[in-house]
Formats: sequence, C-alpha cells, structure tokens
Amino acid sequence: SRKSSWDVISAIRIIRMIRLWILLEFILISLIIYYLSTKGPPVNSSDFLSYGTIVSTVQYLTGGWVFGFGKPVCAIIFIGVGILGEMHPSTRILCLIGCGIEVFGASLASFQVQNLITQIQSHGAISKTYTISILQVYYWINILSIAVSTQILMLSSYLCCLLGWCDPQLIHPSIIGGKELDRCAAMRKQREH
Repeated sequence: SRKSSWDVISAIRIIRMIRLWILLEFILISLIIYYLSTKGPPVNSSDFLSYGTIVSTVQYLTGGWVFGFGKPVCAIIFIGVGILGEMHPSTRILCLIGCGIEVFGASLASFQVQNLITQIQSHGAISKTYTISILQVYYWINILSIAVSTQILMLSSYLCCLLGWCDPQLIHPSIIGGKELDRCAAMRKQREH
C-alpha cells in the first residue's frame, strides 16, 4: 500500500492515544481485580444452579469467568499487547479481540450486577460481602470499562485501516526524507543508496 508521511504522523498520534486509553483501561481492570481479591465475586453463577456438579462447584469457587479472574487477566494480556500496536499487525488484531472480549464481559457483568442491586433493594436478596454502594461502584467501573474498551477498539480499528491490516510495521517519518511523500518510493531510494 502507498502511504504518505502524513499517514505515518497520524498513525503515531493514534498510537499515543491508544496507549493512554490502554493505561486508563488497566487502572479500571486493576480496580476490578482489587474488588475480586478483597471481597470475592459479587455474583456467583452457581447460586442460581440447583444441581451440584463439578462445573457449578468450580464456578462457585472462582465466581465464573466474568466475575472471576478470567476476564480481567484476559483483558490485561490481550489489550496490553495493543501497546505494541506499531510493531506488527497481529498485536493490533489481538488488541481488537481483547477489546471485544472486554466489552462483552463488562456488559454481561454490569447487567448482572445491576440485576443484583435491584434484587437487593426490591426483594431483600443476600449480598454476601458487598454493600449496595460497593456494588454500584463495581457497576460503574464495568460501564466505564465498556466505554474505554470501545474507544480502544475504534482507535485500533482505525490504526489497522490506516497502516494496513497485514502490513508489517509502521515506517518512522525520519525514514521518509526530502520531498518524497511516498513510502514505497522512499524505501526504494534508501535501498539504492
């Protein structure tokens, strides 16, 4: 693909923005991990199952995938790879997958936590170690995580479109010298010298 130096400069700015949004997402995920490690999962999916199987026992102990450590760890690994977005297209695609997983998981978690808040307020349901205020904080952390992950998803998609879905890496603007605005021509010129 033929890219100008303006595309490269724009890509560098987008990469900086992605890194800032990823840092914010890491802060939100750290808060979720903090609540999980200190208070345990807010909703145990095995509480809603009437049969005792190995799967329900494991879900009871770990809080399931959404309310256990699976979703935050997966998000840290996959979204964290997005910091290296200019290196290779696979890092951008892994970041896109991680953001999609985080949006889905945080949506499901916020829906279930909101349902639990409603059940506690309306019907006096049991809330183990969480108070209503902590559940609301947990709910809003997930809502913010949805927004931040969606922003990272959109920026990473734009970066993939700008740099190419399969192009190997970002060419730094210093490589493109003079009045040469065409990356391919600049690379041919550099190879000849």
